[in-house]
Amino acid sequence: MTTFERRVAGVVKRIPRGRVASYSMVADRVRRPGAARAVGAALARGLETGAAHRVVRADGRLVVRWPEQSRLLAREGVTVHGGRVAPPIPWWRS
Repeated sequence: MTTFERRVAGVVKRIPRGRVASYSMVADRVRRPGAARAVGAALARGLETGAAHRVVRADGRLVVRWPEQSRLLAREGVTVHGGRVAPPIPWWRS
């Protein structure tokens, strides 16, 4: 695991139940602004965070090829409708 991946995993693990963060929010917190795609790639490689389902696109859209993400978020009380987190989006503010 790279240093970047360790930092991403550490940030994602801190996202509380019932909240979400965008890929760009995670990138900012690991001091790599503009690296939202790299965050997505790191999570797609299967980092063991236990909370990767809490990371969504900035517009609230979910990962299309990960149907379980919607169920995991709903189980935590996050309203999902039409493949995206329903407004008001419960953004994580640290």
